[in-house]
Amino acid sequence: ILQFVKDESVEFLGLAELNTWNKQELQRFGEQIGMPHTYFLYTKHGYHLGVCSRHAFELVSKKTDELWHHGHIYVNVKALDISILVTHLSPHSSIVRRWEASQILATWQRQLPLLVLGDLNTLSPLYASEHTKLELPGLFASRSPLRKKFLNDDGTIDYLPMKMLLSELHDCGIGTSTPTVPTSLT
Repeated sequence: ILQFVKDESVEFLGLAELNTWNKQELQRFGEQIGMPHTYFLYTKHGYHLGVCSRHAFELVSKKTDELWHHGHIYVNVKALDISILVTHLSPHSSIVRRWEASQILATWQRQLPLLVLGDLNTLSPLYASEHTKLELPGLFASRSPLRKKFLNDDGTIDYLPMKMLLSELHDCGIGTSTPTVPTSLT
């Protein structure tokens, strides 16, 4: 990661699942990679969130309460003329992810373009044909945690959380890579 960030001149990192990290470790990491501006968010399940930036940023919002399974960090990076929201959506329920998606859109101030980063734990309708080819509904139906995570009661994939986000945002990676879920490992 360190070499990639240095070689590619990355301006900003959104980090999820910082399970064993703390604020001081993130600050040291940020300084090591030339991103001295950091923010660390402790989350209730231990899957902490963080941001590192080469540029100063303004913290707009941070949440770990209400229905947020993990939470979000929302910042404005004026030097980049962008807002960035780092999150880790619920890994267990698309119903909760629907609420979280609605909160992302409700939180966005719309003064700057918004980049949403993190572990969204959801499937995108933009890859529906790939999901059909991989026979994901059948695969997920046979595994209780995956059924609960990805399927509606009728056995179809619940794309609504991502559809909600795509109603006002767009997928910057579409057409540049393969679907991010499932991976070759899962």
